[in-house]
Amino acid sequence: MRPRPLLRRSLPFFAALFLAAPAVWASVVLPTTVEALARRADLVVRGRAERSVAAASPDGKLIHTLTTVRVASALKGEAGEVVEVRTPGGTLGDITQVVHGAPSFSAGEEVVLFLHRESATRFTVENLALGKFEIVRAQDGAPMVRQRAAGLAVLNPDGKISPAQEIAPVGEREFLQRVRRAVEAARGER
Repeated sequence: MRPRPLLRRSLPFFAALFLAAPAVWASVVLPTTVEALARRADLVVRGRAERSVAAASPDGKLIHTLTTVRVASALKGEAGEVVEVRTPGGTLGDITQVVHGAPSFSAGEEVVLFLHRESATRFTVENLALGKFEIVRAQDGAPMVRQRAAGLAVLNPDGKISPAQEIAPVGEREFLQRVRRAVEAARGER
């Protein structure tokens, strides 16, 4: 009797595994807090996204998006009038590369960003989308800060992976005070 090829014998197992597993489209990061983001970030800014442009990596295998952010104020570090923020993924021509959990920007969007320095003027966002906070208006017109964690999962200390939890929306003033306190605390630890 002729043995069946390995693939044919394994097909029912892999089909059952695929059907039993939940669909997971997420990037995995470590859990974090505003205070931890403030400690790790090289630069924390409040600003407005101006424009985004996709580009290929030097080897042409990856796409990233470069967003110009006009800086209104620096909460940690020193920034010029604008910073360039590089995020993974984007659309270049007819090719789109998606990185789940990567932050994205809309022109005119007001943000608070926790950034890691790549060069004198180019930065990446700490902990993917967890390091980006949007400033939006509440129904009464008051500025609120919110975080978006869609597409992100966290690796917990017990080794289990769970969906990332967003920080509850909070008033802008309260949020900026929290960030300033965290930055001051981090300075005191040095």
